[in-house]
Amino acid sequence: MTAEINSVEPERPPATRHAAAVRPTAAPGRARERALWPDEPKPFLEHLEDLRRAILASAALLALGMAAALPLAPQILRILRAPLSGLTDRPEEFLRSLEIAGGFSIAARLTFWVGLLLAAPGIVLVIARFIFPALRAAERRAAAGAFVLAIVLFVGG
Repeated sequence: MTAEINSVEPERPPATRHAAAVRPTAAPGRARERALWPDEPKPFLEHLEDLRRAILASAALLALGMAAALPLAPQILRILRAPLSGLTDRPEEFLRSLEIAGGFSIAARLTFWVGLLLAAPGIVLVIARFIFPALRAAERRAAAGAFVLAIVLFVGG
């Protein structure tokens, strides 16, 4: 009979309706992280809507960067032309364009690249805002650390 008594499992307390109250609370940083990046699954069309918003926001940031770079194009071209002064007496003749729209093409490309350079931090943030909800917490922390390091290296030159 003693064998039968020992083989019986001890009685477990009944499950409470408020199981969350029994669990330990998460650290404040984790709660804030869950609020920023909820782990709720979304329907496919909501993902497409988020992608559309990210693409439009990136395009708008690029347009703003190009609008800011447009008035600066002559000064930037002058800065880029400065090293040619050491090679030749007349750098304007060295850079002469033989195409009809050559001058406009150079100004447009210069405006695009400088605008992209100005808008790059904002575009990276928009992309991060789109991608971060798909990452796990450890991946988010690693990506955020890499992002901060990239900013420091970008500013440092």
